[in-house]
Amino acid sequence: MQVTLQEPANAHLMAFFVRSLLERRMAVPAVAKRAQSIRGRFSLEGSGMRAVLSFSESGIEIACGDGAADAGVRGELSTLLGVCLGKGYILPVLTGRIGIRGNPFKLLPLLGVLVE
Repeated sequence: MQVTLQEPANAHLMAFFVRSLLERRMAVPAVAKRAQSIRGRFSLEGSGMRAVLSFSESGIEIACGDGAADAGVRGELSTLLGVCLGKGYILPVLTGRIGIRGNPFKLLPLLGVLVE
């Protein structure tokens, strides 16, 4: 599955981090298959940066800045990095270090793609 970054010259650190993570995860066939079934827009907000991930049949597009999203996650960049690198997400959610916006059930398929 193709991962693209809109306007890489104007992208922030979080967008590059998410692109790198997704490219690595799409190399795993089971994860790529899971990503192909996801549709919608999801926001990731951390340390003042916001990236919107758009999942479609053609691939995953990452945009920086504000944009409509079906659901989102916010927290400090270090906390979000820890979650994506497999250090667990339940404790950060329960302690409020990670906040969820929108429908949390729409975020569940995203966990299988972003979290190692």
